[in-house]
Amino acid sequence: MEELGKLVNLQSILSFIEERHLSSNHKDSDRFLAEFTMFMAKQCGNLTMEAKFSLISDYLPKVSPAVLEEAALCLTGEGHQQNCSDLPTEVYCESKSNVDAMEGYVEDMAMVGLESMQRANSTLEDFCRFYFIFHEMDVKKPESVFQYLPMLSFTESYIYQLDSYNEQILHLSTTAGTTDTPKPERNHMMRDHFIKVIKTEPFGPLVSVLEDHGLMTER
Repeated sequence: MEELGKLVNLQSILSFIEERHLSSNHKDSDRFLAEFTMFMAKQCGNLTMEAKFSLISDYLPKVSPAVLEEAALCLTGEGHQQNCSDLPTEVYCESKSNVDAMEGYVEDMAMVGLESMQRANSTLEDFCRFYFIFHEMDVKKPESVFQYLPMLSFTESYIYQLDSYNEQILHLSTTAGTTDTPKPERNHMMRDHFIKVIKTEPFGPLVSVLEDHGLMTER
């Protein structure tokens, strides 16, 4: 769930970069730029955006590829590499006021909720009942089943969660103008946020997860 939240944020920044014509037209480069943008937007003590920008501007000319390679060894250790997409990130919006207005609401909403996971149970039951037969898995070796079970649970739960989001978007659209709706402006912002990130490319975050784990195929 936490990983999905990171990928939703990443997808939002990728759209942000493209809309402002900052894209490099290269998938990996754009992903790096998105990660860097989120890193820069992340709160760090009392540093302002201007201070961070000035700091980076002074720092980059002093850094070479060799220095970065040496720094990478300090982070990952021998024989291990960490993908930048695994690092914690936070969503970046056009202004801090937008972040403040949305922050509390976003934290209260899980990207994949318990209800969606419960609705996915029937698929998981079928998986445990039949999948090991079709793929010649040994039922006496549970590790062969659990090798794929977490990702299947995540995928099915994500799909059911999309249904819930669509219902929430519809609900927010119909109640945003009513006088008895609490915090209508925040509801409007959340509706627009989910429409942009979820409805415009609903499976983008899921595809990224599957690709990162080498499970995305042409089928």
